[in-house]
Amino acid sequence: MKNQATNNIWLVSRGFDSCVFLIPIALALLVTPIGFWYYPAQIPLWAFIFVIITFDVAHVWATAYRVYLDKDEFQRRFWFYFLPLPAFFFLALGLCCYDMTLYWTLLAYTAIFHFIKQPYGFVAIYKQKLHERCKLDYYLDKWAVWCAGLGPVILWHGSPQRVFDWFNAGESFLLKVPPSILPYVTFFYGLTLVFYVGRQLYLYKTTKFVNHGKNLVMMGTWLTWALGIAISNPLVSAAYLNLFHGIPFFAVVWLYGTNKWTGENARKNTILNFAFKQSNLFYFFLLVFIPSLLEEGLWDGFIWHTYLPPEFHFQMSSFFVAFWIALLSLPQIIHYWLDAFIWKFNGSNPDLKQHLGL
Repeated sequence: MKNQATNNIWLVSRGFDSCVFLIPIALALLVTPIGFWYYPAQIPLWAFIFVIITFDVAHVWATAYRVYLDKDEFQRRFWFYFLPLPAFFFLALGLCCYDMTLYWTLLAYTAIFHFIKQPYGFVAIYKQKLHERCKLDYYLDKWAVWCAGLGPVILWHGSPQRVFDWFNAGESFLLKVPPSILPYVTFFYGLTLVFYVGRQLYLYKTTKFVNHGKNLVMMGTWLTWALGIAISNPLVSAAYLNLFHGIPFFAVVWLYGTNKWTGENARKNTILNFAFKQSNLFYFFLLVFIPSLLEEGLWDGFIWHTYLPPEFHFQMSSFFVAFWIALLSLPQIIHYWLDAFIWKFNGSNPDLKQHLGL
């Protein structure tokens, strides 16, 4: 009974959850010296495939497992899932035609918002597992997650020698923070961390128990944002931020899918019944890696001209450049949009708690 109660505080188990949130940090630490070895040269192709395509782009495509490959789910909210596809494409196309710098800038800020917001989803799951109801912890946990991301981002905006290089696509800061307020930002950033840690120590002292899963997410969030933003190195920054963002997303999709599509009571869906078998983890990943690789190949051939040989580079008019940027951006824009809704514990996702084992 004790082991069962202990496992109930985790998404799956202590070992599984620890791997999900610690492996990204370990991989980022391994990538760090490689990033400085190659800097300021372009990211080598193998590192780009490993860090960007394998975990960042592929996790975007993994959203299809939750929505578009699930026939019943897609039909349940057809217009909600379908209409954003043409709507965001034409919005992106219009922005690209109007001002390419503005487009990449707005997309970068949207990505930052999405990246900061995601960890609180995992915090909410762990709080749900333990039925936490304390208002103080609710507000403190939410503020701690946002502070972990916003603190480094604000300091980044106040550094005179830094540029806004989230995508390295020519985006620019919407505003610069006066250096005179950075000490205050640093003070409140540190104060939040001290207060959060102090609260956990108090809870442990008074109850002999803390939410280990929540604290694991918090630790990873503070560490990866601090290092990912502070280190001005494209590969290193991507390693800390993208790995910690992508790998846990894969984990929650896998958890959701195995609970829904395997077992005696699983619904019938040939692709999903196959992909979520425990023995088919390789194919689960391969089904999203292939379109990710194709997408990045198209990005390089039509837009970036970085890794593919010159015979695969296409020269186009400004309209068709805008067209391909809007089209190739669509998977990540849709991912940003859907991720704000498909993991909410409310009536819009009636079976979500069940399929997450809550």
